[in-house]
Amino acid sequence: MFAVLAVLPVIIVILIGFLSARSGMVKPQHWAGVQQLTYRVLIPAIMIVSIWKSDLGAERLGLFVAALLLSVSIAGLGVLALYPLARRKGVGNPSFTTLFQVVTRWDAFIALTLALQIAGDEGVALVAVGMAFMIPFINIINVFVLVAFGPAQASMRQVVKTIAQNPLVQGAVIGLTLNLTGVPQFQPVVLSLEMIGRASLAMGILVVGAAIDPRRLLKRSGPLMAGVGLRMLICPLIFTTVGVVLGLTPMQLLIGAIAFSVPAASNGYIVAQQMGGDAGLYADVLTWQLVIGALTLPAIIWLLA
Repeated sequence: MFAVLAVLPVIIVILIGFLSARSGMVKPQHWAGVQQLTYRVLIPAIMIVSIWKSDLGAERLGLFVAALLLSVSIAGLGVLALYPLARRKGVGNPSFTTLFQVVTRWDAFIALTLALQIAGDEGVALVAVGMAFMIPFINIINVFVLVAFGPAQASMRQVVKTIAQNPLVQGAVIGLTLNLTGVPQFQPVVLSLEMIGRASLAMGILVVGAAIDPRRLLKRSGPLMAGVGLRMLICPLIFTTVGVVLGLTPMQLLIGAIAFSVPAASNGYIVAQQMGGDAGLYADVLTWQLVIGALTLPAIIWLLA
């Protein structure tokens, strides 16, 4: 029951976002502004303050970060290993790059909200630390895969520029810099960032709900089923196995498993559009991941909490 109650607020807020968009209460052109505000201001703010206030001692978080990065690497290599099979099944490179994206990317909005529901500020801090190290790494590997398998002819300079201009990467870098250089935490600044950051938790989930298209639930394909199954079932199993082997604490194991159990990040859809991926497939997979996640997330939380 606790696991269901922990996920229920997220589901309700997603539903409110969906109804707000479908009813016309909030116009489509306004959602674009909300998404940009959340992506470029609100989420970076909570990343900065959470990482700034966190204890980043290697003895405390080193294994946690190592488990996150190792698990993403295993998942990504697993998808790459499927390339010959995908080619034999007639899956084109645009669809394959999208499959790689929907398996390796994660929706930090949902992860942050769940972490707050389950573990309070400690859970949020762990997710923020995970974002600080995972988001740059995930963006780097996804851009390289899109360049390697897609039609986009991006130079190394363009790849670096794309990653450097990512607001989430910038927020992580600022938070790490403030933390590691020992900049004093001036309370008015910290409180301001916390106020802005808390808004991101609700706004990010509303945006996810607004993007749901029920018509996409009628579509079926091999890449779609692979993207849903690998992300929602195999990725949590990979992290849990790695975490147990590395001896993570129960809290780290739970928060990390949540990070690997949430759907893919919606910004991957934009990346697919811009770099020659299959954006339609990305939207289809993301819709199904949101639906399946409503069932799998409570189960994972119940098992680990």
